[in-house]
Parts: sequence; structure tokens; C-alpha cells
Amino acid sequence: MYRYFILFLFISACGFQPIYSQNFNFSTADELASISIEPIEGELGNKLHLKLKEAFNPLKKSMPIQYKLHIKLIPILTPAVIIPNSQILNYTSIIKVEYKLIDNQNNKEISEGTITSSDSYYASSSEFATFTSNQTSIENTFKQISDNMKNKLTAFLTNTKLNSH
Repeated sequence: MYRYFILFLFISACGFQPIYSQNFNFSTADELASISIEPIEGELGNKLHLKLKEAFNPLKKSMPIQYKLHIKLIPILTPAVIIPNSQILNYTSIIKVEYKLIDNQNNKEISEGTITSSDSYYASSSEFATFTSNQTSIENTFKQISDNMKNKLTAFLTNTKLNSH
């Protein structure tokens, strides 16, 4: 018990605050819900757009738009395992996302970054099995990207709000 008390003292002395705390009347969930995700080009862009909306606003709160998120999606498909007869057995799918967070009040970019995620899938002799593996790989990759982006933007918005107080 004494160890936990000492640990608590050290953590509170360094200014540690949980990201999801309600200090300063600031809610990270509300901040994320106030981000408007601009349309992303293509079918893959549409899938990523839906994943991000789900990650940022799972409760579908109606919030005034404070930020706009512009995303550029760069998919790369690479054969990973090729046997001597030139048949591809495995693909690696790499998705690179470049993003810019723009303040809606003054249209100024306040954050930018790149998130990259990859997954691989088996290329079967069955076209349907290969297609299904590809779709599952894309879903997994977009889930990783949306989680990473949510974490990055949560950290950025939290630091911005805490530093402004």
C-alpha cells in the first residue's frame, strides 16, 4: 500500500493527467467528434473514411465542427513470396496515410503527419479466397490506421488544450 502511495505522489508531481480526464471542461471524445473528415478519393478512401468516423465518433454525437481532417491515401501492394514458376503466394499490403488537421475557425493547418500500416495475405488458387483475404487485410490495416490516428490526434488536442490553460 505504501508503494502505491509513493508512486501516486511521483506521478502527480510530474503533472501526469489521464487523457480521458474531464479537467478544464475538456472532453477528448467531444473534440474528436468535432472533427469533420473530408471525403477521401476512391473505394479504399471511402472505407477508410467510414473507419475514421467510427473511431472518432462512435456514439454519433452531433457536435459543431471545430476541425477539418484532410487525408491523402497511398496504397502499395507488393508481392512478398514468389515461387520459381512466377506464381505469387503472398502479398504485402502497405497503406500510407498523410493527414492535415485544419482549424475550422481560421482555416490554418495545426497538425500534420503520416501513418503507415501493413498487413499481408495469402494468394490462393481460388479468386474468391484471395479476394476475401485481401479485404480482411485491408480491414485490419484500416483499423490499425484509425486507432493510430485517433491516438495521435487525441494526444495533440489534449496537449493543445492543456497548454492553453
